[in-house]
Formats: sequence, structure tokens, C-alpha cells
Amino acid sequence: MYYYNTMSNLEDYIFGNRQHLKLPEQENFQDKSILILGSSGTIGRKIVELLIKCQPARIILFDHNESSQIKLYSQYKQNKNIEFIPIPGSILDKNLLEITIKKYTPDIIIHSAANKIVPLCEQNPLIAVNVNVLATINLFDIAGKYNIPKFIFISSNEAYKPQNVFGYTKKIAELAMNYYSQKYHVTEYKAVRFGFVLFSQGSVAEIFEQQLSQNKNLTVCDTEQEKYICSQYDAACSVLDSLEIGSSGQVITLDMDKPVKIYDIAKKFINYYNSQSTIEIIGLRPGDKVREPKIGGELGITPTKIKKLFITNINNTTQDKYSNDICSLFNLDYYVDNKSIINKLINICKRM
Repeated sequence: MYYYNTMSNLEDYIFGNRQHLKLPEQENFQDKSILILGSSGTIGRKIVELLIKCQPARIILFDHNESSQIKLYSQYKQNKNIEFIPIPGSILDKNLLEITIKKYTPDIIIHSAANKIVPLCEQNPLIAVNVNVLATINLFDIAGKYNIPKFIFISSNEAYKPQNVFGYTKKIAELAMNYYSQKYHVTEYKAVRFGFVLFSQGSVAEIFEQQLSQNKNLTVCDTEQEKYICSQYDAACSVLDSLEIGSSGQVITLDMDKPVKIYDIAKKFINYYNSQSTIEIIGLRPGDKVREPKIGGELGITPTKIKKLFITNINNTTQDKYSNDICSLFNLDYYVDNKSIINKLINICKRM
């Protein structure tokens, strides 16, 4: 695992001259208390790194991965200007979430925790529903109940015209967010969509790195498979910059230029490391697709003052749709077969 040591140069090589987002405005975060759920994940860590430059008063690090969390906390705990509070816990623990939010009353909640790996979500749809939808709904409700000023939910580009379990769950969570923005008027809720964070945990970049370090060939699902990709920096900036644009209940999308073929990324890895490895085609995994739909909004898009971010226009979620469709997911249990769960997710998204 050595690409993290050279990631900056490798990112520049892969992304080329792509324009990047600006750093977030310091005044939006200075002296604030900020709760980050999924803080030790790839995006969570990058958000912490960028937030430190904005001089918040407190950053609460909430994550279920103890080993990653203690590394993150140890990295920053000596900072004398910012209070860091580590909380090892699962977002499935509703009581812990409420105790944490009630105790620390953060100014901003950033929800980065999710089940993100597409084939795992496809094979375990109920777990994806519990984490990506139901736990997220609990967070929306608790944030509104305690009048938290701002809530940023990290969604995914997969939520636009979803074609897999991960996309369906993120789309339904967006719909729930819109509903709660109408229910609670003190809390400002926003969702942020971006695509495939190339240098992230479990990503194809990590897989390629492992294969190269073992002198193995690189595996690609399909020669034509394309993904919208972005850097850790742009993904994190899109989350923090979203505070400056849009209004409660809206979805904000990062412009990631044109989609990139995974096959071409594999070739760049081989060239960058001057490797003798070749590329093997192994076929699509469960939930994978060959091409991404063109970035857009369900009801069109609206430019913002930040060039690479735009508002994705969606319908408001009514009380009936929320109560009759989305809330029915709370009644699922582990005896329900995967196909029935997936069909239910598809039908909810269609009716919305």
C-alpha cells in the first residue's frame, strides 16, 4: 500500500489539468462545533483535514471503525486550538446518536457514514437499507428535534437515475431529507452528490495498487466501463462549500467533467509505475453498470456562484409519500428475501 505516499503526483497524472474547487470559506466553520459521522473514512478524514484550516472550536469524530478512528484522533489530539472528541459507535445506535447530538449540540452535522461498496450492497440490500436509509432518517429526525442549524448529507451520483441498491438507498435517503426539511424549519438540510472517489478505501485505485505491489495483472470489469470520478479534495470541498449555496431540502451536485474509462485508468497506473503488468477483463460485478447516465437533475439543474457545483432540482416529498412508501422500510426484517427488498426499493424510487 504505497500509493498514498505518492497520491498527489498520481492524482495529477490521472486527473490532468482538471479545475478544482476552492477551499471552503473559513467564516462558515470558525469557532463552530462540528459532528462528523463516518469521520475516519476517506471523505471524513479529508473533511477533517480541510476543516482544521477553518479553525472550528470542536470536531466530534464519530465512527464505528475503532482502529481507524484512534489513528485519526491521535493525529490531531495535540492541536491546542481545536477540541477533538472521539466517539466509537455505529449510526445504527439511535440512542447513542441522540445522546451525542443532545450533549454536544453541534452547529453543523456532516453525515459521511454509509455502506458504499456496490456489490456488497447488492448482495446485502437489507443492511444497505438499515445503514443508508433508516439510520440516516433517524439522524434527520434527531437533528431537527434539537434544532441543529445545519445538516449536510453525503449522497452519491448513483442516486440520479439509480440502477443498483446503493443508488436506490441514496435516492430514498435524499427524498427523506427533503421531507424533513419541510417538517423542521430551523435545521437547514442539504444533500451533496459526487461520483467515484478514485483514491478511497476499497476503490479501484487501492485494488490496482495491491495488484501492482504483488506483480499481478490489473483486473477491470469491462473495457467500456465508465465512471464519473473525482478527487478526495474536490469531494470534501463540495461538501463544505455546499453551506454557501442552495436552500434547505435541496440536492447539490459536483460537476466531475466527462466520465472516464476504468480501463484507461488501469493503463495510467501501469505507465506511472512503469510496470510489466497487463490488464485482465473479469466481467461486471453485481450492481455494476457499463456507463453512467449523463449528470443532471430530475427536474433540471441550476448553476450556482460556485462554478463546479449546481443545484439538482427534485420534487418535494409529500407526507403521504413519506409515510406510505419510505416509512414502510422500517417494517422489513431479515426473513425478507433480497429480490423482494430490491423490488420494493425500485418501486419507491419509481413512485417518487
